[in-house]
Amino acid sequence: MPPRAKKPAKIDFAMLDGIRVPILILDPVWLAFFRNAGDERIKALQAAVKERLKEIAKVNETREALVKRKRECLARILGMSADAHDRNSQAAREQIDKDNAAVRRINGELEKLDERAEKLPELLEKANKKLLFETVSEYYVKMRERRARLEELNPRIDRLRGELRSLSDEKLAHEEEIGRTYTLLHGLVGSELIEKLDAAFDGDG
Repeated sequence: MPPRAKKPAKIDFAMLDGIRVPILILDPVWLAFFRNAGDERIKALQAAVKERLKEIAKVNETREALVKRKRECLARILGMSADAHDRNSQAAREQIDKDNAAVRRINGELEKLDERAEKLPELLEKANKKLLFETVSEYYVKMRERRARLEELNPRIDRLRGELRSLSDEKLAHEEEIGRTYTLLHGLVGSELIEKLDAAFDGDG
């Protein structure tokens, strides 16, 4: 029996350095294997990647809403400047003050969002790499084990095929000899005596 293939050493996360991979939970090839994966570790890491994607979408959505509000505030400030300065409108000045304060708040929120947005791609990549690492670690080892088992089975299958061919040849030889012998005896003594002989021998069994 050939020796089993050696089980690979523990896979090092650093092996994935420099490898460009798609977002696994969006990749049709990965999904074909793991969409309904029962492995709890893979399911947890899959959820982590999904959460990062949702956070990126949420940050982008929030940023767009803030930018829209800021534009509205700036447009009002510009539109009321004439009333505030030329016509000395108190209401216009108060609204401008409110909008200026709103713009400052929005700028602060945008700054925080941009800081978070800068970190999210790296966090997404790390989560995706962890999922890739778990996928490779788990299923590469399984593939190696199956390959080793296949290497064990192939020689056994070859031996069984050889035995089957030998038995088939022997079976054919017996059938041919039985046919020849029956033809000989039938020609010599007839079918009636052969039937009596068959009954006598079968009865002895």
